[in-house]
Amino acid sequence: MSKAGRFIPARVFFRWWQHLHELKQQDAAHDAPADSGEAGDLLSHLEDIGHANGAVHHWRRLRERSALRRTGDGAGSPALFTSTLNPDFDWKHGEVSFAPDHPYGSFDPEPLIAAIVQVTGIPETG
Repeated sequence: MSKAGRFIPARVFFRWWQHLHELKQQDAAHDAPADSGEAGDLLSHLEDIGHANGAVHHWRRLRERSALRRTGDGAGSPALFTSTLNPDFDWKHGEVSFAPDHPYGSFDPEPLIAAIVQVTGIPETG
């Protein structure tokens, strides 16, 4: 069930995104798949919510051919999708809606928020 008006301060969203991004990079440094693990999963959800709010930009970049050969992913797409925080978003005073309009229906953001708080150690109040 969607909760209308479920907002998180932008400064907290920013810290969550940074921390989950760092955890995902640590996983990648240990040869774990970049999209595996709880941090990668949570970051993916956070990026989608950020994108719906204009706080995150998704963009595509091409993988280097050497990386395709090294990972054995030559048959796959040479593109990677990544995201960056929108520098024009009001990170100091803004808010991010955790119940944005969703094309597949509404969802309860509370379990997602609780999981992010648990993994990052950063409370939703900052």
